[in-house]
Amino acid sequence: EEAVIVGGLRITQWEPQNERIWKAAIPQITTNQPDKFQVIEDSVPATLARSPNEGWFRLRDPQIEPFWSFCYDEREFDAANVDTSQLIVHLIQMGTYFSEHIPIERVDTGQRRFYTKFKMKDPAYDPVNGKTFVVENALALLDAPGEYFADHATGVLYYMPIASDPSKAIIVADTAPQLLVIRGKDRDNQVHGLRFEGITFDGGT
Repeated sequence: EEAVIVGGLRITQWEPQNERIWKAAIPQITTNQPDKFQVIEDSVPATLARSPNEGWFRLRDPQIEPFWSFCYDEREFDAANVDTSQLIVHLIQMGTYFSEHIPIERVDTGQRRFYTKFKMKDPAYDPVNGKTFVVENALALLDAPGEYFADHATGVLYYMPIASDPSKAIIVADTAPQLLVIRGKDRDNQVHGLRFEGITFDGGT
């Protein structure tokens, strides 16, 4: 048989939120960071609810001091109709491996400006006009199959399954901090030369 080690909980107690979205109580997620949590349906990683669903937005008038902030286009994103209390901006620098999630502190809908809770951790990132980003982690952004929103304040997971009926799929909340640790005796005695065959690891942050 195929051996699979799953780093999380299989979700079975689903309740309908509406015709397309289902929800389940997962108290464990209150201790997970949004960007360190994953939902897996039939071994396929789900997508954190985001806007836009395809492509990205671009930074407008970014400011670094005294707080890092940037503007958004009201034609692309309607912050007034989104609960921004757990909103995250996912910065992406095209052509590099840079990708960083930063929580939103507040939104000035009058100036159409996001203020983040902290600045970028990577000093090499230069926030200038035109850099790409998406916004993630709000229930109002959950609008496509395979997307989820984990409410880390209440411990409720909202998911739009790829399968029309979630009971027909194996859906796992990735709650394990790690699945496997391989540690040598010390720096001079590292583990090496291992190869895993015939086993699948699903999840684990």
